[in-house]
Amino acid sequence: MCGCSAASGMIVIPNNQLGAYSVTPNTKVNFLVRATADNPPPASAQYALAMAVPGTATSIDNLKVWNNERLSKLLLLASYEPPTTSTSVQAHKLLNFKGWLKDASGNPAPFANVSIAIKTLGSDIEYSTLQADEKGMINGSVSLSDTCVANDDRKRIHNRVYSGTPTNPSMWWDIDFSIGNFAISVGDNNYGSFYHICKERLVETCFYDKNYSTGMTELKCF
Repeated sequence: MCGCSAASGMIVIPNNQLGAYSVTPNTKVNFLVRATADNPPPASAQYALAMAVPGTATSIDNLKVWNNERLSKLLLLASYEPPTTSTSVQAHKLLNFKGWLKDASGNPAPFANVSIAIKTLGSDIEYSTLQADEKGMINGSVSLSDTCVANDDRKRIHNRVYSGTPTNPSMWWDIDFSIGNFAISVGDNNYGSFYHICKERLVETCFYDKNYSTGMTELKCF
């Protein structure tokens, strides 16, 4: 454990846990590391203490936004581009964010917070918070609204497999979707769009199958 002494007394900081403590600016704080009697550390034990102010981040580097849900990912084949930015992100329930938070001097901002605003059709703006790790990296997911309102222009999209086989068939999907937008509270160019998938339905599957009795190839559709 760590005892931190200040003018107001002594507090105990739990090991390997994040905590928020208020101190008076420009005052001196002393840290005392002490093992418990029933669990002494080895002679070569090392201790690390990381301190940060959650609001110090002013920019984000190498921002990546993606989704790992099992979706058809076929909207790009329809050449349908969102109105504000070109994106390949298609999401139903989650958006994943990864990036490195920096302070005003360009240094990593460990344990800093970043707010993410997401707006989807039919819902109000929803805000979520992600916290960076000790290196200033955020890497987490944000839930999308349970309300998903599709545009009127449903897309029927072919997967561009024209001579389908039983293992790689030709498929047609009906996809109901709208355009969602996100914005991050720090940095420039910190916004973008994504396809908010409401529903995907496989309409037809076709493939060529060989009839070994006749030697002919037949087109089968379901």
